[in-house]
Amino acid sequence: MPRTTLRRYVNGALLGLVLTAGGVMGAPAATAADLPVPTFTPATGGPNALFTLSGTGCTDTRPGAPRPGIILDSTTTPEFGDGTLTEADGSWSLPTSFGMGVALGAHTIVATCDRYDLGEQAYPTINVIVSATGVTLAPATTTAPSAAPTQATCGTCTTIASGDTLAVGKVVVMELRGYKPFEVVTVTMRSTPQVLGTFTASAAGVVTLRFTVPQNGAVNSSHTLTFSGNMGTADLVLPFKLGPAARQLAFTGADVTTPLALGTGLVLAGSAALVVARRRKPETDQV
Repeated sequence: MPRTTLRRYVNGALLGLVLTAGGVMGAPAATAADLPVPTFTPATGGPNALFTLSGTGCTDTRPGAPRPGIILDSTTTPEFGDGTLTEADGSWSLPTSFGMGVALGAHTIVATCDRYDLGEQAYPTINVIVSATGVTLAPATTTAPSAAPTQATCGTCTTIASGDTLAVGKVVVMELRGYKPFEVVTVTMRSTPQVLGTFTASAAGVVTLRFTVPQNGAVNSSHTLTFSGNMGTADLVLPFKLGPAARQLAFTGADVTTPLALGTGLVLAGSAALVVARRRKPETDQV
């Protein structure tokens, strides 16, 4: 029988004797709050060196209740296990070690507060590294930030490089790749934040955007376009300068008057010819 299972069996038997002798009655106490992360003291001298785990918060405040037990297990080493009783204030400290033949590398230790009939409550896990020189705490793991999406090139796409000038009123069409499937992407122009549109990526993580550059500052002022996904993809930020509005077709007096004068002259000439023709017709009939 593994020593952890044996210890629980013995603890359960002792609990029955204590409860019978002490007459502890009543409903179980409310579920305890989350337990703090145990303190790990490393060890040197080899993979079987003695290290220490310490903790607090394992209490049972019922009158006459026995002190809770602490059970150490490992999710990576079934042979590992140990236990102790807490102090009256719920604190504990347990020197222990891995057994012979433990595999070198990463291992996970779980400390559990055993309140017997109230059940067990696990502490946050402790990750350690077992090496030929001892047992140490594993470095905290960090999640690498996701890469920002990239601009795709296509026949109708606008590619924006840092520092480009975009004219007021310009219609920008872009295709961005690297989003999560169906991630919602919001385009915001800053410095004064102005949302230019919201778009949804395809199942392949590709989003096609179309928006118009607004008048959001003076000509040559610096701004950014920020493309923000709602599923954790890193923002794509493109700095640019605001250019003057795109020029429209010219509309001047000279451009309109000349064609208009020519057209009017032609109309008048045609009318005069029609009148002359009508006056000559009766003279022809009298001959």
